Amino acid sequence: MVLFIFILFCMVFLVFLTGGNAKANAQPGDMETGKVIEKVVCRHDANQSYGLYLPTSYSPVSQRKWPVLFAFDPGGRAALPPKLFKTAAEKYNIMVVCPANCKNGPRKPTMEAMKAVWKDVCVRFPVDKQRIYAAGFSGGSRMSSFFSFVINNPVQGIIGCGAGLSPLIKPKQIKPTTYYGIVGFADFNYIEMLELDKTLDQHGIRHRFIYFNGKHRWPPESTCERAVAWMELQAIKNRLAPRDDALIKTIFETERQLAQEREASADIYFAAADYESTAADFEGLLPAAEIKQIRQESARLKNTKPYKKFQKEELDRLQKERNVMKKFVEIFAFLKHSHPGEIPLNRVIMDLGIRNLERVVKKKKNIYDAGLAERLLYNLANQSLSQGDEYLRNKDYTRAAIFLEIGEAAGKFTWFYPNILYNLSCVYARQNKTKKALKYLQQAVDNGFIYPDHIEKDKDLDAIRQTPQFKAIIQQLKSKAKEKD
Repeated sequence: MVLFIFILFCMVFLVFLTGGNAKANAQPGDMETGKVIEKVVCRHDANQSYGLYLPTSYSPVSQRKWPVLFAFDPGGRAALPPKLFKTAAEKYNIMVVCPANCKNGPRKPTMEAMKAVWKDVCVRFPVDKQRIYAAGFSGGSRMSSFFSFVINNPVQGIIGCGAGLSPLIKPKQIKPTTYYGIVGFADFNYIEMLELDKTLDQHGIRHRFIYFNGKHRWPPESTCERAVAWMELQAIKNRLAPRDDALIKTIFETERQLAQEREASADIYFAAADYESTAADFEGLLPAAEIKQIRQESARLKNTKPYKKFQKEELDRLQKERNVMKKFVEIFAFLKHSHPGEIPLNRVIMDLGIRNLERVVKKKKNIYDAGLAERLLYNLANQSLSQGDEYLRNKDYTRAAIFLEIGEAAGKFTWFYPNILYNLSCVYARQNKTKKALKYLQQAVDNGFIYPDHIEKDKDLDAIRQTPQFKAIIQQLKSKAKEKD
């Protein structure tokens, strides 16, 4: 009898420890709702983890299955997408997951992370496999386009931000998946997204594209919510979600108001596109009279002079972008095949038109012209950094300096500007040009380069390591780190 009671006690204690439900063996806090959980470790693979957001309505013991949005960040910032999509997650009762090891780089580790996180999420949560969505920014957008092929499960919708499909995927392969594209006028992938918009149309793939005044970055929460709302409409159309007339009307009124606001701000071309897309999105969900009215708004704008004027200007801008990019290629070819000592750097910078492009960005007289100028500067700076890094690795310091100086001139509006400055410091230190090396190192730190441990160990900087200025820079960085702590 004593033995039976002991065994019974052990069984009860074991059930108490495990929770007797879906929380069994869960990491501490990984079932908490209404809060971004920055790291959930996969049960079957401790090397894989993901960021997570569960809406407050989530319950592991309910009978319902839950739609899941798998989001991919190019830097593997697992907590960022759940933060951006949490408002949408609450409103539309959807889980948000971001694998930590899906990032720009070799595809194999990314695919392994996708499989591992998919397996863990499906085991840990009651997932609705008919309502799986993928979203991503930049390289993460490309990842989202092949996610369904990796997990061998259909994806109902893709939200692509700042980049299109993976080179592995042809547009027709994503059908019948729906696609929601988001891109800023200053995003260097702007033309790519314009072309994808047309291509998806040609293939009859249901899609919506949002063009806005912004750079190459994740869109704000409000736009993320807008994208998920569109996916909810598609789910209702496909009978994967119950029809909710009040919700449909609310989303419609929001879209119409956004188009009206765009029209009021004289953004006639894109306001017309928004009216037209809204009509298509709600066809079959709202009375025909309302759809006809919204289409008439689009037709009215298309017949105006400002619309036709912008249409011509936009075509001119796109052609100019292609011509200038071609010019960049020609000048880079000249630089690669010329003797470094014979290259007139100031003349090259002038021929590349960097100063004129900079002025257009700073004036912001016209957001579309400024967007074009910023796209061109970004592409030029990115190519220059890449080429300069290659010459630095190959110890061709003279040629590396030329490309990095071009990158410095063009890169002031880019997120990687501190990297350009730092690499210039390395190049000049290798050439024993102490003054220039210290100048660019200080500028790199002033512009956000915050890696004192890396700077202290980098052999490229050995020539300036013992100078008072170098030691002062290291102390400056360490003091900043202490202030943050």
